[in-house]
Amino acid sequence: MEDIPRPPMLGFDLLTSEKCLLEPTLKAHILNEFVEDPESYSNEIHELLMLREKALSPSVDITSCQLLKKYYCQMNFLKNRFCMEEGEAGAVKFSWKDENTKMTATVQDIYFELMCILINIGSMHATLGANDCKNSPNGYRMAFTHFRCAAWVFEEVEQYFNRFTPFITTHYQILAMQYICKAQAQECILEEVVKEKRRPHIPFVLSLQIIEYYSDALTGYYNDYDSEGESEEEIVIDDYTMYLIKYLEFKLFYHSSFSLFYHGKYAEILQQMGLRVAIYEHALDYLEEARKKVEKVLSSYQDPIKKTIAFAHEVIEENLRIARNENKSIYHQAVPHFRSIPDYEGKSFVKGIPFDVFNKEVSGPDLFERLNPLEYHAFGFNRCSDQKDEFLRVLGNNISIHDQELTEFMDSKQSEVLNLIENSENN
Repeated sequence: MEDIPRPPMLGFDLLTSEKCLLEPTLKAHILNEFVEDPESYSNEIHELLMLREKALSPSVDITSCQLLKKYYCQMNFLKNRFCMEEGEAGAVKFSWKDENTKMTATVQDIYFELMCILINIGSMHATLGANDCKNSPNGYRMAFTHFRCAAWVFEEVEQYFNRFTPFITTHYQILAMQYICKAQAQECILEEVVKEKRRPHIPFVLSLQIIEYYSDALTGYYNDYDSEGESEEEIVIDDYTMYLIKYLEFKLFYHSSFSLFYHGKYAEILQQMGLRVAIYEHALDYLEEARKKVEKVLSSYQDPIKKTIAFAHEVIEENLRIARNENKSIYHQAVPHFRSIPDYEGKSFVKGIPFDVFNKEVSGPDLFERLNPLEYHAFGFNRCSDQKDEFLRVLGNNISIHDQELTEFMDSKQSEVLNLIENSENN
């Protein structure tokens, strides 16, 4: 099915934020904690504020993605120098909003700011990947990198910022975004494999892993809205999340059909002609389920998805017709019940791509590099004083040792002289 039109990939909208009182808080902290003139750091503060402003209103391109990463790095440097966690002297209130779910939060902790920026970095990479697939014939190769970058970012959010996710989103949604990006990265590999017309077993196992990723993503959303004691009718899901769920269900059934198509091709190589018929029949069933999931919900993607389903239906139906005719006239193999077909495991080729906060090409120079805490100066002074004391102690010990050696030497020489004088007088 190398010529089949592909359904669109998913990107994610960015969280939005408002201005914060970063400047007066930083200046007060510089004066009180560092005992330095805050006005001498006006340029650094201004540059940080401008960086934040640009990071909060980005266009969807690689330059804006780099800006987001630079701001994230600078805020990491800032938290290591200023006391900006909740309840500390330099804590600032940061306000963020998810425009799709309408969730808003104001949290007085720099880690909340870092988490939201990190989510936006992941969302930007995912959107760039989705755009590359749509706008460029060879876009799947670039998209593969973007989706891997996004997957790593959401892994970081899930692992290190789970204390703050409930303020603006949920743990399950972050997991879902991570699995969506992994699934789409795997789809990019599948696209290349299909174009290269590799043996059917390869796209088959790739598709199985895509199915697993989308299933994990859906499990995240289902768990998110699983309210004990409420009926399905009582659970309220916002329109955006409902759209994502339905689209993921479509992709799940679509790739189930896609994997079975290549499973059927693989069965043909193994001369399992009765099994081939059963597989193609079930592939059409999955494709019909995929159509049902989207026909009334995803109006904006209706035309390309209709073309995808229609093309896939035509290809699978033609292969089923040939399989039935060949099995009936040539091979005469029994067509097994589909449930008797053994399960196979997929294979993942997706690994997240990290970025290094301390890489100067990503972070740029530390804006407040010349500002060090009093403890740092005190540590340097105390260390110097300790080293001087140690040097004087060692020097004093050496002098004492040499004084002792000199005294012993002089005593021995004096004894020799006295003995010589005594011997001379006796003679």
